[in-house]
Amino acid sequence: MKARRVCIIGDSLFAETLRQMLGDAEAVDVIGFASTPEAALPVLEMQHPDAVIVAGVGETPPAAVSQFLSVYPDLTIICTDLNTNEVRVISSQWVAARSGDLIKVIRHLPDRRKRRGHAAQRASNV
Repeated sequence: MKARRVCIIGDSLFAETLRQMLGDAEAVDVIGFASTPEAALPVLEMQHPDAVIVAGVGETPPAAVSQFLSVYPDLTIICTDLNTNEVRVISSQWVAARSGDLIKVIRHLPDRRKRRGHAAQRASNV
């Protein structure tokens, strides 16, 4: 199996730990490490990773995530947080501009009402 190429973004011991852990994994090739999203841009431009891992510590994903997707729409962004046991995977995809395709996409959206219950449960655990 081909190793997935990732770039890790973070300025913490957590980010460094991820770098070491994933660097030892056979299925992952850590091709870049940056302390900030802005510092990661040259790595993304030159290395073309399969994914970017944003290693957070109790914070929301940076606004740069949307900038990454606007420049690299096929890039997968994985947001991790030391304070939770969850991983958020953010990706983008292009859909044909025909109305039938758009309606099909809308029909297959996840039910936000179910996710809201999960978010409320997570917030009550804080």
